[in-house]
Amino acid sequence: DIIGNTPDSFRFTQDLSLGVRHPEVQKLQQFLNTHGFTVSLRGAGSAGNETTYFGLATQSAVAAFQEAYRDDILTPFGLTTPTGQFRKRSMEKANALLEGMH
Repeated sequence: DIIGNTPDSFRFTQDLSLGVRHPEVQKLQQFLNTHGFTVSLRGAGSAGNETTYFGLATQSAVAAFQEAYRDDILTPFGLTTPTGQFRKRSMEKANALLEGMH
């Protein structure tokens, strides 16, 4: 399967942001680590060591993801800089990328 132990039918459903602890944070870190947006090179958040905590490294990786897909995530809201928060537009883009990989 595509991200760790995530079933192919996995979809992100939770708004996630700095300081949150949630099982989907681990899936988000796995997604980011396998799509070119490395959360951490070693230790917590690194590939194979993803956690359920949304810390600064996750926020930075989400911001890089948002920047890479700015036309889909940022521009529709008139944003010019990434927020680092994983909310509706980021979630929709991540889910579309997951669906496209089957």
